[in-house]
Amino acid sequence: MDSNFSYSNLLLEDTDSIVEGDSSSSCIGTSTGTNSGNRDFSEGLRALVVDSLLGHWETTPLLKKYHYEVTNVLGGEEVLNLLRQKPGCFDLVISEVNLPGMSGFELLKSITKEFLTLPVFLMSKDCKPEMVKKGIMKGASYYLRKPLAEPDIEKLWQHVYLKRLEKKVDNKNKDQNESLGQDSSKKQKEKTPELSKKKDPRKNPLSIDISCPPAPNSSNIVWDDNLHRLFVQAVEHLGINGRQCK
Repeated sequence: MDSNFSYSNLLLEDTDSIVEGDSSSSCIGTSTGTNSGNRDFSEGLRALVVDSLLGHWETTPLLKKYHYEVTNVLGGEEVLNLLRQKPGCFDLVISEVNLPGMSGFELLKSITKEFLTLPVFLMSKDCKPEMVKKGIMKGASYYLRKPLAEPDIEKLWQHVYLKRLEKKVDNKNKDQNESLGQDSSKKQKEKTPELSKKKDPRKNPLSIDISCPPAPNSSNIVWDDNLHRLFVQAVEHLGINGRQCK
């Protein structure tokens, strides 16, 4: 990863595009909000809320006050079906922990496994430390106490923004790693022919070094009468001189 790269670099890059999400998805009945740079970051964010009818009656007005586009459902299975049918059409999920059938924790597990970058917020009247820790450890972006208060709603967009920022960082790191891998593979291919030329021939007894051609075979000597006569003379000479050697 580039040492000069940080979250602050991304904060300077088209903030509106990060907050508004993927506008290429076809989402009937939803909008992308305004393009004003001075608008609230929460404006136009699409919230999928799963709760009881009474819970929706309490939560929906607060979300709409901060310009969230709210879709209300009653169960976890309905949430998963909507997310699969309309990928990219929701920016966050807010779920009651104590749901009939599939619990909020089970729904959280399914969403974090199947929709990695979608922030999920849990809410419950039971905010004991062990419950909050369980939710956060399982991947919840935040654990809200019911009934929800305006300060909680005001801060939801920050978690959505952070999640998208992390996704953008991950994508940038992935691109850099792929680029480094391609460069490394290319360099390795360039080095391979050079290494094969420098291979030690002693490690392969069958290899032949073409740079050192073998010495020519010595010509055969024909033993004729003349050579035999010279040989006899040499022996006689050595025999006479040999008596003088100590």
